[in-house]
Amino acid sequence: MSVIAVASLLATQGTATLLFQPKVGTTYKYSNTVVTPNPMTKANQTITSTSSMNVKSFSGGYYTISVTSSNVKVTGGGNAEMTKKMMEGRSTTMVMDKFGSPKIDAKNMSAGMQQMMNGLGNNGAGVMFPKHPVKVGETWSNTVDMGKATAAAMKANGAAGAKTSGKLTVTFKLLKLDGSTATISSSLTGSMDMDMSGMAGANAAKGQPMKMSMTMSGGGSYTIERATGMMTGSNMKMNVGVMGQNITTTMTSKKI
Repeated sequence: MSVIAVASLLATQGTATLLFQPKVGTTYKYSNTVVTPNPMTKANQTITSTSSMNVKSFSGGYYTISVTSSNVKVTGGGNAEMTKKMMEGRSTTMVMDKFGSPKIDAKNMSAGMQQMMNGLGNNGAGVMFPKHPVKVGETWSNTVDMGKATAAAMKANGAAGAKTSGKLTVTFKLLKLDGSTATISSSLTGSMDMDMSGMAGANAAKGQPMKMSMTMSGGGSYTIERATGMMTGSNMKMNVGVMGQNITTTMTSKKI
């Protein structure tokens, strides 16, 4: 067996420590496409955009990243101009640790979103890296208490009294390693039940459903730079079912 073949075999079957550790001052740009069906018009809405991710700083174990959207185009569906206006030039900030776990940034989040992140316990449903070396074929999971997170967010927005329960589990699997990238699959499944009959003013909302159930499922794959943990491409699908109606959104991104 040649040296090249041996190296290729080791790369495929090897063990890797995957961490989020981008270089401060670096900017990553991505082309993004999101396709969502409109249940009212039966037509798909397609949103394309460019996102620029600038790694601003690293302090206290966290990276601060500024994300700006541009070149937004919206076709199909409804409220295309409104959607474009909301997205074009919008800038947000992410604060992440070396495992891809988010930190609450009070300057860039509403009170409700802060409470949601508190409820999630820094365990979001994005690319989360394992806290130990993994082999090709190995899996790791992340579970989010959606009931607790939703209740905290509603309470922060003055909608206390709703009873919520449910969990979201995300399972990752290392599919492939090569010299510079790692390919990771992601699958998620979860559900949430909400009872709003105990909320203040609920009795006044006659004719409005007091209970709601939601299901979530989906998955896809990510390609990650092994040196930095930054994404080079992704292809994901997310299905959300609410009150018997299901909507599947397709999301793709590619580094440019």
